[in-house]
Amino acid sequence: MDAELKQYLIEMEGRLASDLDSIKTPLNLVRTLVSNLAESVHREIGELAESVTREIGELSDSMTREIGEVKTYVDERCEKVETNLLTEFHKWASPAEARNRTISAALRAIDLEMEALDDRLKKIEGRPPQ
Repeated sequence: MDAELKQYLIEMEGRLASDLDSIKTPLNLVRTLVSNLAESVHREIGELAESVTREIGELSDSMTREIGEVKTYVDERCEKVETNLLTEFHKWASPAEARNRTISAALRAIDLEMEALDDRLKKIEGRPPQ
């Protein structure tokens, strides 16, 4: 190798080393920024996850309360409807039962009267009553 080329390559190596040193500082700065950004993003994601978990828990509690309130309302309404139905049925059944008793008593009286008339008829006809 001739001396001129050797000198040129030595100077080139010096310039490259100098350029490399000048790039190392910004590169280290970029690495630091990326690392800080990654930590920040990781922290933010953790905080968001905690927030979402907390809100889901609150919504779940709220829904549980509301479902309980709806169940209570439905139970109360069912009880009211049952009471109304039983009351109306009782209003209808009481007179019907009284009519049935009256009719049954009348039928028993008619049966007794028919039996007495049958006995009288047999007596008139001269047959012995049974």
